[in-house]
Amino acid sequence: TGTTAGQGIDIAVGNDLNLIKGGQITSLSTSGRGAGGNINLNAQSIRLDGEGLMDQNFNPTTQISTAIGTPSAGSGTAKGGDITIQTGSLELVNGAWIISPTYSMGNGGRIDITAASVRLDARLTSIAEISANTWKSTGGGPAGDVVIRTGTLDLLNGATLLSVPFGSGQGGLLEISAQSVNLLSGSIIATATFGAGQG
Repeated sequence: TGTTAGQGIDIAVGNDLNLIKGGQITSLSTSGRGAGGNINLNAQSIRLDGEGLMDQNFNPTTQISTAIGTPSAGSGTAKGGDITIQTGSLELVNGAWIISPTYSMGNGGRIDITAASVRLDARLTSIAEISANTWKSTGGGPAGDVVIRTGTLDLLNGATLLSVPFGSGQGGLLEISAQSVNLLSGSIIATATFGAGQG
């Protein structure tokens, strides 16, 4: 989007939704002046498998994203779009992420996931992440909230679940409702601040 808010994306799949090796669902505002559109997904299962594929900045190209601004541009105050997912199983492996970040002065978007099981596996050498971070080093907004309701949450081999401002904004809410949570081999769940904002 430019200076107006994005209209959003609604996808309902009767069976499985697979994003493989660069597959993307994105609603972006590269200038940061228009709010990112929301993404709503409903499927029996959702799987993101990057097969290790990264861009020139070593970020996964396989993604669901409502980013505002870019690492090199964007100075607006628009809010990141929200991501809502309802599914039986959600899996992110080997270079995949679900993100609602801002690289400008806006607030991070909200990520809301309801699933019977959620599994992230970074394979120790790649990225598997769900996050709503804000990246503007000066004047950045608060990080977005991440809410996960699931029976089982597995984070494996360096997978990450984050709500972190890297500027002056406050940390977001990170809420997990689960029957079991497993973190193995350096995986992290964190809400923190790496700038002047409060955690």
